[in-house]
This record gives sequence, structure tokens and C-alpha cells, in this order.
Amino acid sequence: MLAACKKNKLIAGVFLFGTDRVGEFLGKGFTYISIGNDLHHVLTQAGTHVKKLEEISKGAGKSWERQKSALI
Repeated sequence: MLAACKKNKLIAGVFLFGTDRVGEFLGKGFTYISIGNDLHHVLTQAGTHVKKLEEISKGAGKSWERQKSALI
């Protein structure tokens, strides 16, 4: 597949979940690497952002608490 992409001047792409294998696919010759999609990022990063918001609000003397949600 990679040889055919190169021969026909096409972009070789792969979809990954995260960055753990980016180097591997760059080494194989892939020129487009997706590291997730919007749903993946929401599911993996929402909790991190909410935790940081809680820390910031507490440091500012404010009371902000997360509400129950299916995501976080």
C-alpha cells in the first residue's frame, strides 16, 4: 500500500488512538497520522480539564463542583 501511495503521489494515512505508535508509523512511511477524533478527545481529556477547573476555582476561593455526567 505504501509503495502504491508513493508511486501515485498519494498521502498514506493511518488513524491511531493517541501518540504511542506515531514514531512507528512515521518510520514506515506514513505521511498523515491522526491521533484521535473529537469523541476520543472528549472521552479521554474531559476529566483532566474538569479536575483543573476544580483546582483553579478552589484556589480562587470559589465553589465550583462537577455535576454528574456520563462523560466524567
